[in-house]
Amino acid sequence: MKTFYSLPLFALLALIFSNSVLAEPSRMFSQETSAIESAGSISLDLDYPFSTAGLATGLRVGAFDGVVLINSHPDFGTRMGLPGSSVGFKKVIQNNIAAYGVVSYYSDANNSDTDFAIGAAYTATSGTLTYNINPELITDKVSGVNRGGKNTIFVKGSAQFPLTQVKTGKASVIAELALENNDAIDSVVNLGLRWAPRKDVTMDFVVYSDRGSPNNIDNNEKGLPGWIKLNIQL
Repeated sequence: MKTFYSLPLFALLALIFSNSVLAEPSRMFSQETSAIESAGSISLDLDYPFSTAGLATGLRVGAFDGVVLINSHPDFGTRMGLPGSSVGFKKVIQNNIAAYGVVSYYSDANNSDTDFAIGAAYTATSGTLTYNINPELITDKVSGVNRGGKNTIFVKGSAQFPLTQVKTGKASVIAELALENNDAIDSVVNLGLRWAPRKDVTMDFVVYSDRGSPNNIDNNEKGLPGWIKLNIQL
């Protein structure tokens, strides 16, 4: 969608003029948490992978007692592996637990497809450690696209460790693991750093990303570095 190409400029303007004081984004590197953005707020993601060309964007808008999710293509990062751009809704259903649903429409010269993702997230803190569990079901009707035309159940988990020796803002180390039940793809491991120089700006540096051998490709998809994600909250 052409509207997403103007989002990087919008992000820079937001960074310059925003004075809001908000928390971290309601996601880890590539999985949802139980948090949601506050009502009336806008959270903008810009994803740049080092392994492929292109910039992915995402919006999270606090509305309707939850958060509206709008994601562009391509499908790395928090794009849930859906073959096209998507829109969804996430809501807290009880303390530390949120549920969400996402719909994506994809069309090219050979295929036309509507896919769905539904999931839940549980987030808790023990001492200084924050851990997250995010089960998710994603449909896939197009053979050979992303997950080999198979519906896939993911079980994602992450751990976040804060770093104390940071002079500007706050920082933490994040480790992620995504398991699945689909022979066409492999489990995913992400390791990296999160740095928040301001309370409305968060930068994620995915230092290492291992996506295995999706669709039985001989060479494993590894990134060192993996990708950079910038989040700005309005």
